[in-house]
Amino acid sequence: MSNTSMAGDVILARVRATFGNPSTTVWTDAIVGKIINNAYYMDMCAKFDFYNLLGSVTKDTTASTSTITYETYTTGKYGALQVKSVTIPTEGVTLEPINYDDYDRFGAADTARVTGTPSHYYRLPDSSNDLVLQLYPCPVAAHSTRCVYRVRPAPLVFSGSPTTTVLPDEWDEV
Repeated sequence: MSNTSMAGDVILARVRATFGNPSTTVWTDAIVGKIINNAYYMDMCAKFDFYNLLGSVTKDTTASTSTITYETYTTGKYGALQVKSVTIPTEGVTLEPINYDDYDRFGAADTARVTGTPSHYYRLPDSSNDLVLQLYPCPVAAHSTRCVYRVRPAPLVFSGSPTTTVLPDEWDEV
């Protein structure tokens, strides 16, 4: 069987068989499917630079001296798996990612705004498939930013309909 003909129901059956066919009342297809999809995203998609999983979007930031500036980048049906870079190309600036502790330490979560040309970004949790970043310091002028990201591919196992073929030919090398 080639990879491209391996549909979600086949993947679920193989995983269940590998683990001794656990009860479907405890380990529902939705739970097993989520485990499979998360492993797929983190163990394969996030580690290999597949050209068809790279996306980029350019947008103008909003200038603000008194409010929090969130930049929303529309990234497609399944969203962004990982941010690779955020730049202000016209100024030759590459923004550095910061974690929540640094975000909080910089005061980015406070209402008092530090303003200037952005040098850092923090990825905010978002329930939609858009990529939401907060830039720090808060831009005082509009800048054209470019965000390069790793696209989240379609899930291997679709919850509720695990019979869809999901592995395109481009993935045969892995």
